Amino acid sequence: MANPISLIIFPVSDVEKAKTVYTTFLGTEPYADTPYYVGYKAGEQEIGLVPNSHDKLCYSDVEDITASIKELEAAGAQIYTEPKNVGGGLMVAALKDADGNIVEVHCTYDPASKGGNSPDGRKVKSTMHWVSAAHAISAEIRLYDKLFTKPDPSDVEEGQDILSNLNPNSLEILTTAKLEPSLANATLEDHYQFERVGYFCLDPDSTPGNLVFNRTLSLKDSWAKIEKKAGG
Repeated sequence: MANPISLIIFPVSDVEKAKTVYTTFLGTEPYADTPYYVGYKAGEQEIGLVPNSHDKLCYSDVEDITASIKELEAAGAQIYTEPKNVGGGLMVAALKDADGNIVEVHCTYDPASKGGNSPDGRKVKSTMHWVSAAHAISAEIRLYDKLFTKPDPSDVEEGQDILSNLNPNSLEILTTAKLEPSLANATLEDHYQFERVGYFCLDPDSTPGNLVFNRTLSLKDSWAKIEKKAGG
């Protein structure tokens, strides 16, 4: 296969100490220096340091992702994630060795498929919105939903009150969400759309090391569907 590795990610517990070692080892200053990612250019290869990560990852660019995967499988690797078109003609796949280590992630750019169509008739069914776990920041997400299960909370059976219409799923808390690194600088005045999920704002409970975002509006209007169904 003989494809050069374009990026190696090293997990580190103390990014400042690691930066001192790798700056000395590589003989160059980092071109990217942030609290969540430190990147070095070493010839054609990039070395990345990611704090609080757990996996060492190797990334390799290939011309034929299908052929490369077959070759690695024949050598004993197993598919970790199937090839996916993540938009713009970019294909991504991951494989692991016999010990479960993720050994490579293959990416190839097919400009002919950009825009969802290609000259040979292939169609990209959808575009995946994603963030790199190795570069992302962690946050708590609070998914607020409707407080009541009925549009009219007073619509209750005899002997019941509006409490019987409380929505037990009016709040769902996600504690290990991964977000774009730029959201580390979010302020209380900012509002964001998280793709495919809804609109969010920063919660006053947030601290620099523990961000919390609240969903203020879902992208789906379930009440409209309910009212349409009720109206026949």
